[in-house]
Amino acid sequence: MALSEKRKQEINRRIELTGKFLIDTRLSTRMIAEHFEENKDIYFEASHVSIADYIKKYVLIHPDKKVIVDEIIEENKGSLLKNEKVKKRINDVYLLLEDGYNFEEIAAILKTTYWVCYYDIHLRLRALDRNRYQNAKMYIKNNQKNKK
Repeated sequence: MALSEKRKQEINRRIELTGKFLIDTRLSTRMIAEHFEENKDIYFEASHVSIADYIKKYVLIHPDKKVIVDEIIEENKGSLLKNEKVKKRINDVYLLLEDGYNFEEIAAILKTTYWVCYYDIHLRLRALDRNRYQNAKMYIKNNQKNKK
């Protein structure tokens, strides 16, 4: 049975949303699926397998995004926290939080996105160093007056 036009549009919407979200946040497919699940009023429920499928379809639609998508997928293959470039960025985000900047300001300074900064602290730093993460939560409480 052929897909209805409405269903095709919904699938295309999900593909675009997922691809852009991956690029903006640099999260793994599992983390994206969890985030979408936790925020299903904004996004949609999907397994990490479905998220991976949407990302593959996104690259087919946008072949110019293949290099960045492949880079993000490689980063998320369990070696992310061993990557010195990523660890440096996490440290930079932490130090800027410590200096009183909020995520929007940090993103502008580091020329990245709000969500990369957010997840560098809430997911990656927490996995790397629980003590610094606890300090970061205190800085966030003091600095994040204009949350996104």
